[in-house]
Amino acid sequence: MNLLRRLAPVAALALALVPVVGAAPAAAAPPDGLTWRATVDGKDAAQATADDPMPLPAGQDLGIDLVVTNGGTRPLTIRSLRLEGRVIGMSFFSFTSQIDLLVAPGATETRSITLDLGELGDQAVGLIPARMSLVAPDRSVIDTMPVATDVRGSLASAYGLFGLAVGVVTLVLVIGLALEIAGHRLPPNRWRRGVRFLAPGIGIGLVATFTVSATRLLLPGATVWVPLVLGCGAVAFLVGYLTPAPHDWSEGTDGYAGAHRDDGYPEDQPALDGGYAPPILEPRHPSPQLDAPEQHRFLP
Repeated sequence: MNLLRRLAPVAALALALVPVVGAAPAAAAPPDGLTWRATVDGKDAAQATADDPMPLPAGQDLGIDLVVTNGGTRPLTIRSLRLEGRVIGMSFFSFTSQIDLLVAPGATETRSITLDLGELGDQAVGLIPARMSLVAPDRSVIDTMPVATDVRGSLASAYGLFGLAVGVVTLVLVIGLALEIAGHRLPPNRWRRGVRFLAPGIGIGLVATFTVSATRLLLPGATVWVPLVLGCGAVAFLVGYLTPAPHDWSEGTDGYAGAHRDDGYPEDQPALDGGYAPPILEPRHPSPQLDAPEQHRFLP
């Protein structure tokens, strides 16, 4: 019990920092007049949706036909094409192919690209929201295109193991909360009770996000995982806030009054402001008096 209570704040902090640590950097505005299209197996990548995602076979090569049109007044240099999959702001796979493409003003260039997906099976699995990016020579992002992908990977991939780790942390939080409820150890303050319920709620939302993704039920884009995580967290906070205070809780103490007291004092001991009064000790019973030794008379 003590171990779970000590791990609960650490686990809650880890869950809260998941989206923050993996926040995606903002891409710069694309150059004026730039238009481009990427085709995979005759299908426009921009048309891939959650209902019809672009399949990414692990361990195979992915052929991409790239068409870039420069409608601006300056030449455009593209160093490489990058395909990156992100969930809750964290990157789980990234593949880059160098193309060194120079597009003159008013010109259109085409290039056939091959991405080696040999390591994809160890990186992700399920429906993953991805983005295809044109990368400049200084490795800055010129423009991006959202792509819904179906990764044919393994549950033992980094993405699957990360989801399992989040599930374990959430289970620790839920068990710790359940033990506190069973032991009548919830905080007496409503806001503190709400915050205590908040971390397990966020964890449940994250687990739901990874579950619908790995099982290919939903594409965990921002319109899916943000409502899931925030919604579960808000509901859990509300439940904790509305939960009645523990019975006979004494403010300012670390325990419970009445029958729940475990501090060694008698259950009927009155409490004073700021703490418990010292225990009332029963007076010691007097030691039994020994009869005086019988005086023996000696006959003369």
